Amino acid sequence: FRLTVAVGSVADGTALRDLPGLAEGTWVSLVLRSGALVPVRGDTVLQPGDEVLVLVDEEQDPEPVKGLFVAAQGR
Repeated sequence: FRLTVAVGSVADGTALRDLPGLAEGTWVSLVLRSGALVPVRGDTVLQPGDEVLVLVDEEQDPEPVKGLFVAAQGR
């Protein structure tokens, strides 16, 4: 699925390797920033507006992963 990093989300300002809850079987395969591809590495820091393509094993519930990219209320 394709997600956009929201301001104030867990993913906002977080390196890919530090995103909590990315279980084995979850892959961030593409990051687009202002229309340009960004290298997908563990030290890639996500920014608001980044478009991210995430692949999740079919046995996994994708909702917790999606929750990392939306702004939490009160933030």
